[in-house]
Amino acid sequence: MYCRCFAFIFSMTRTMGWIAAACIAVGCGNDSENPGPAAGGAGASDGGQVQSDAGGQGGTQGLEEAGTGGASGTGATGTAGASGGYTPEGGTEDVVADVMIDVPEDAVGSLDCERLVALDAALVAASNEGEKVSLLEQTLVDVEKSDGFPIRCAPDATFFFRRPQGWGHPHLVGEFNGWDPTATPMVLVAEDLYRVTVAVDTGPHRMLYKFSDGVHWVADPMARRFGFDEHGEYSLVQGGNQRGHLERYLGVAGNGLSARPLTVYVPPGYEQSTQSYPVLYAHDGQNLFDPGSIWGGWHLDDVIENLLSSGEIKPLIVVGVHNTTARMDEYTHVQDVVSGQTVGGAAEMYFGLLATRVMPLVASHYRVKAGPENTWTMGSSLGGLVSLYVTLKHPDVFGKAAGLSSTLGWGSIQAHNPTLIEMVPSLGKPDVVLYLDSGGTNGGGCVDSDGDGIRDDNDMASDNYCETEQMRDVLAAEGYEFNKDLFHWHEMGAPHNEAAWSARVFRPLRVLAAP
Repeated sequence: MYCRCFAFIFSMTRTMGWIAAACIAVGCGNDSENPGPAAGGAGASDGGQVQSDAGGQGGTQGLEEAGTGGASGTGATGTAGASGGYTPEGGTEDVVADVMIDVPEDAVGSLDCERLVALDAALVAASNEGEKVSLLEQTLVDVEKSDGFPIRCAPDATFFFRRPQGWGHPHLVGEFNGWDPTATPMVLVAEDLYRVTVAVDTGPHRMLYKFSDGVHWVADPMARRFGFDEHGEYSLVQGGNQRGHLERYLGVAGNGLSARPLTVYVPPGYEQSTQSYPVLYAHDGQNLFDPGSIWGGWHLDDVIENLLSSGEIKPLIVVGVHNTTARMDEYTHVQDVVSGQTVGGAAEMYFGLLATRVMPLVASHYRVKAGPENTWTMGSSLGGLVSLYVTLKHPDVFGKAAGLSSTLGWGSIQAHNPTLIEMVPSLGKPDVVLYLDSGGTNGGGCVDSDGDGIRDDNDMASDNYCETEQMRDVLAAEGYEFNKDLFHWHEMGAPHNEAAWSARVFRPLRVLAAP
């Protein structure tokens, strides 16, 4: 591969209370030096063009890696929720550190009310403060592994909150008390650990809440259900039937890989129905929903809500699997050499994590439709590469994949191990549906000047344009049919960042979740 101008940007990612150094490998296109807002837009008139034949060449993007870490973002901070909430004059917003918990794959959500009753009885019988603290801490861990907080035992909900340093007496505030920061004081149950139980409306609508001491406001760092608005993050007692919501799992590990959070999008009306749903597993999950993540994130929940409202897609669950500092290893199928360092090759281990830990956890908590026809995956850059790889290699698990600006030249950057492009002919033609896209341009023409078989040797190309075009052509040669099981889009000039992917993610969603 001719391209050699690699730059590494290390972004500190705060995700669910942990800090990860996320490596962003930026390729040779101009976008890597002067990235700008997304080019193009949502409609067919935005300058993009559907590629419905196998002709045409691509441009060059040696290795242009997606932004991996969320920016400092809103975290668990912000003012009160959307319905009349506010931060008092002179108030401040706090970040509360979250607890990483390795959630077992057999977690269930049917015992929390029984746990709460047992806790109350045990606290009465406890002989000393240390025993009480131990009982409380174990209950917090058990509930997190089950249905999460608050503990909902109709018609009541019980909230726990660990008071941050510098806070006064905490109160529960929310829609149910008009966001009054003095109306619902919490009760101290152990050192800096507070609790309160309130009656809640079990109707088919969402109920927003936060914690406050009258000066500080913070979303519940232990809340399972949450979302974002113009004030930052808010917590939810339950989901509603008008809009979907997000749910969090604080640490899933396995198959030799480190723990990482999951952020799950749950569609409108899920908690009020018995319907089962297809599932989309999306990579770099910390960037999908949080508007405070790098480049503003994907706003994936907003895009989905708009598509649902217009009837362009069917309801689905989205599991955003956060990345780790091992992203370049986990999202790549072979090793490559980047800036003199050998990295990559752990995609099968990552697939094992998905198949043996993440997917069983999801199936234990949600009503999901089984089978590859209802199990899809999506990502961008290296996330796009791993999406296409695991689907082509494991069509018995994943039936559809979408790769946006996928790093399909991986393996040929400064080494020559088999790229996914080169592997396609040996994989046969599995019964899967594939979506490919890129932005950028071909920079004047896609070439293979070093004879390694990959058309990526043009310093002026960008956003993995050439590799995507070549992958499209190879798949078509293997018998994939355009607009049936192969879909391709070129968003002319779009840069390689989350804002650009957000602007066009409606396209792969319409393919994956077609009604």
